Amino acid sequence: MPAEAELPGARALWILAFTFAALGLFFPLAGLIAIGCGAMAWRKGSGRGRIATFVALATTLVGLIITIVLVTT
Repeated sequence: MPAEAELPGARALWILAFTFAALGLFFPLAGLIAIGCGAMAWRKGSGRGRIATFVALATTLVGLIITIVLVTT
């Protein structure tokens, strides 16, 4: 199996992770879903799943900060 090959379903998971990560900026719950999808893709051996997990973490944290700022002002 080539090093670039992914297990079935890993591609769909990291695509979902990136999609939900973008939504995580506005809806932190979507960011949590993105973290889960990215972690599952990463566990299946996808390098993009690892990247998606870290992107999801970052966007979720930014989304939480934005939410806190908007609620407190």
